[in-house]
Amino acid sequence: MKDQIKAWLLKAAEGVERWPLMSRDAIDRARIIATPTAAAVFVITRQVPLDQRAAVARALPLLPAEDFPGAAQMIRAAARRG
Repeated sequence: MKDQIKAWLLKAAEGVERWPLMSRDAIDRARIIATPTAAAVFVITRQVPLDQRAAVARALPLLPAEDFPGAAQMIRAAARRG
């Protein structure tokens, strides 16, 4: 896995981990994004350059439905395994 993809995975992990702590006024979409996977996709589509999005999305592991900290750990582990 390229270093850029690993770096973007770590950024996605940070966003997923912080998602439940974010002010709901900070991001309007936070009201409707209720899973770690949706949060990861939101971070990727907002921050990762278009030409790298597919590779970053493919590198994501299957994430749990409700455990944001656990999902962040899984994403970090995927980046380390890279």
